[in-house]
Amino acid sequence: LSRAKERKEQQQQQQQQQLALGKVRKSNCVKEVEKLKKNRDMRRLKQVEESTQKAKDYDVTAPNWEFLQKIQEYKAQLNMSPLRGNEPVTEKKICVCVRKRPLNKKEVSKKVVDVVTVPSKSTVLVHEPKTKVDLTKYLENQNFNFDFTFDETVSNEIVYRYTARPLVRTVFDGGVATCFAYGQTGSGKTHTMGGNFSGKEQDSTKGIYALAASDVFKLNSSVENRKKCLSISASFFEIYNGKVFDLLNKKKKLQIMEDGRAHVQVLRIHVLY
Repeated sequence: LSRAKERKEQQQQQQQQQLALGKVRKSNCVKEVEKLKKNRDMRRLKQVEESTQKAKDYDVTAPNWEFLQKIQEYKAQLNMSPLRGNEPVTEKKICVCVRKRPLNKKEVSKKVVDVVTVPSKSTVLVHEPKTKVDLTKYLENQNFNFDFTFDETVSNEIVYRYTARPLVRTVFDGGVATCFAYGQTGSGKTHTMGGNFSGKEQDSTKGIYALAASDVFKLNSSVENRKKCLSISASFFEIYNGKVFDLLNKKKKLQIMEDGRAHVQVLRIHVLY
């Protein structure tokens, strides 16, 4: 009987020890859960604070405001030194330039994100928005180099100074020059070549056509060139859908052929002297 009583007491002691250990383990588990809960609440509070700050800095109603934020953060790290017109003009046989246009009214009303940056006089950055499989948004920043790059604040006069003006001097030195404006519809070719727009009215005195024509007559009247007795003439035609039209003669249809010396000639085009 005494042995049975001792065994019973030992079993009771073991049970009490197991219960005590269980309480300790449960207490540690509760502490860990409380710690996780506290950390989670702190993270949520921080996210709310960040969202509130972003709402102040950005228009979060815009469809791509997160990409706008990333672009501005990236641009803040750049050493911005775009062309402003006081840099020297270097004459080259072939000069390739790019001009960035500003967002138009339609794009601004739709809150379109501007993904093009001109950080220097010869570099263009394109910020390509990307989304990972887990829906994380990021940018691919692609770099392109040209002879000259013009941002949206540059005037037509500055564009002309670095592009077409050296060509005018080349012509008076006996050379042949071509100025070619290329871009999709709405990219700003008419604005650059023809002049600034105010509504539907265009100031043709501020386009490359007029600026080049003005310099042609100025150079022709200089003492150096006056001795050459040069003759100035002009024609103006349009190539549209593979057809050629004379813009100085009521858009008359023209023909382009090659002469015996393999030179391209526009037949019966109206020429002004």
